[in-house]
Amino acid sequence: MFKKMEKIRKMPTEREMLNQLRSGKVSLPPLSLRFLEGDQKARGNLRFDALVEASWRGSIAKFAVECKSLSTPKAFRDGLNLLRTSSLPKSYQPLLFLPFLSERQLKELEGEGISGIDLCGNGVVVVPGMFAIFRSGGKNRFSSSAPIKNIYRKNSSMVGRVFLLRSGYDTVQEICAEINRRNLLVNRWDKRPMSLSTVSKSLKTLEEDLIVDRNDIIRLLQPDKLLEKLSENYAPPNIKERVRLKVQEESGKLRQMLLKQSQELSLPLVAAGTSSVGQFAVMQRGDLLSVYCPRLEMMLERLSGSQSDRFPNLELVETEDETVYFDGRQEGNFWWASPVQVYLELMAGDKRDQETAEQVKSYIIKNLQTAQQRSQYPTSKHRCSTFSMKWKVRMSNSLLAGASASISRPSTCRDRVFGHFCTNGLNHVPPTTSTCFSGQNYLSNQRNWSPWRKPLQGLDIRWFQALRNTSL
Repeated sequence: MFKKMEKIRKMPTEREMLNQLRSGKVSLPPLSLRFLEGDQKARGNLRFDALVEASWRGSIAKFAVECKSLSTPKAFRDGLNLLRTSSLPKSYQPLLFLPFLSERQLKELEGEGISGIDLCGNGVVVVPGMFAIFRSGGKNRFSSSAPIKNIYRKNSSMVGRVFLLRSGYDTVQEICAEINRRNLLVNRWDKRPMSLSTVSKSLKTLEEDLIVDRNDIIRLLQPDKLLEKLSENYAPPNIKERVRLKVQEESGKLRQMLLKQSQELSLPLVAAGTSSVGQFAVMQRGDLLSVYCPRLEMMLERLSGSQSDRFPNLELVETEDETVYFDGRQEGNFWWASPVQVYLELMAGDKRDQETAEQVKSYIIKNLQTAQQRSQYPTSKHRCSTFSMKWKVRMSNSLLAGASASISRPSTCRDRVFGHFCTNGLNHVPPTTSTCFSGQNYLSNQRNWSPWRKPLQGLDIRWFQALRNTSL
């Protein structure tokens, strides 16, 4: 692919890539590529980065080149979509030029009938009736091109994890606040909160990987891919010390005792993912309860038990890795690991653990879908941000001859009720506060909505519908 090309130590710019193409340092044997400097007439007003000519054994084909300086999935998708939809100069074929193209991407290009080359020796060039070249296996020379080396590991992975709890957020500030709120070490151990800049940088990579989208709201696109990325890059917590004990208490009383000690010492603790499986999946495990704790000695001073590797029932693991405490959940008389942490620990285990991880994955996806449905119809349990609501009111034929009227009402209230409710056999959404229109109160049917007991005063409201101008 290279002809005495200097080793590139950083991600090249588009100009540098095109200069390599212009100087003849990029090729795809057995093809020869030639940069077409003077063919501006063929380009016309069309936007392409370059025009090149590929030849082999007397066969010549011309290509319009779209160049991208990043090898991210988003850059690949953007380039592919542009070539797929753009008008090409007459007798020209489309060609995508990236620093690196994976074998999967080359196969996708081939399936689309679009050619592609990179700076690592890989490429696919297909011209029906002339030639077809497919080369893969060249290693990625630009693997460190992302703004953060690995946002799917350690603390930065909490940015991705928070989208598996709720799929949409209005602002970066809201995401940052949610991460810090769910971090037990921030709330109970005075750990430094995650910064807004860390969240922003991680979001940029998530967007480049087509996992989140940042249009009107910041929303999760591919939960399965996010879980896959988190699993592939998962690193176990840094463990300072591990102690196994034989405590003369039954499992229920043992958890209750640990929780009491945790509260008295203001010491956060949470069950390990492998010990929290029973909260989210069906799996037979032993009696050993593994617990993460940031200060082991404080807990050991108050526990009556003997250290033993023979039939222990309690394992204390000292770690200040924030990810294992993130989204810890208090159920009953103990703190359990989040379902995402459970999933990741199981995926790092043996075949039986990985099979159980699929149950936890189903639990995560199902709860995410439930949360999405709930966010569409927030109730009094969910606080709503300020937004404008448009009430469309259709009066009865006898009153307004079927006329329609609408008003916009900006409102801020904690308790709103959205949904489909029935009054006199007709669907409508009642207002949540006393709201006036033309001197009349929109008061609900007293049988279905006891807070609004006054009858409708002269208005036969057939139905009305709430339309949100901004997403929640």
